[in-house]
Amino acid sequence: MLLELESQPRAGSQSRDGANDVQASAGAAPGDVVTLRLHGAWSLDNLAEVEAALAALPRAAPRRVRVDCGNLERLDLSAAWLLECCLESLRAAGASVEFVGARPHQFEFIQAMSRQGPSQPTPALPAGGRAGMRDMVAALGREAFRHAGQTREAVGFFGRIAVTQARALRSARHLRLPSIARHVYETGIQAIPIVALIAFLISVIVAYLGAQQLRTFGAEIFTVDLVAIAVLREMGVLLTAIIVAG
Repeated sequence: MLLELESQPRAGSQSRDGANDVQASAGAAPGDVVTLRLHGAWSLDNLAEVEAALAALPRAAPRRVRVDCGNLERLDLSAAWLLECCLESLRAAGASVEFVGARPHQFEFIQAMSRQGPSQPTPALPAGGRAGMRDMVAALGREAFRHAGQTREAVGFFGRIAVTQARALRSARHLRLPSIARHVYETGIQAIPIVALIAFLISVIVAYLGAQQLRTFGAEIFTVDLVAIAVLREMGVLLTAIIVAG
């Protein structure tokens, strides 16, 4: 059971033991104060159960709602967002919502993002007239200069390659093929075990630390993508260069 509802009766009503601990149901009549006790793990893995538990809450809003997260094992951003939407609907119905004890930091993040509001749209360019034509010509000129600079740099790069290749062909007799083969063997083939070991250890560290941080947002499934991109595309090349150079 993920959610437990404790309803204190209204003034003048009788209760067998003063408080009735039941699983939240859509037909229960709330009292003046309703306490929602969260249990277990509220995460992306069991999001359907979280939605079902929240949907089973009473439709009539009480005067006060108290949220108790003391028995909560885990709470990620997805489940926190669903709970915040439910609490917001209770606030809109006139209920006062408060937390028992420390408030989970996920709600602070959600409220901070809500306060920012939607991003401002980019102002559109003038539809016509001299100002619109001038802006279009200016944009065309900027793009032309940018592409011209990139073309000039590309031509210079290929020119340097051609000059270097010509110089290498003229001095081909100075190349020492046995020395080149020895260096390729020592820095390439013999370096494979140590490079593979270091890459594996760093992959384990990145996966462990990344999973801890992504668990807060319910995104542990992206740990594999993080390791693959970080090690194979970014850090693997850097580690190989450091080992070969050192």
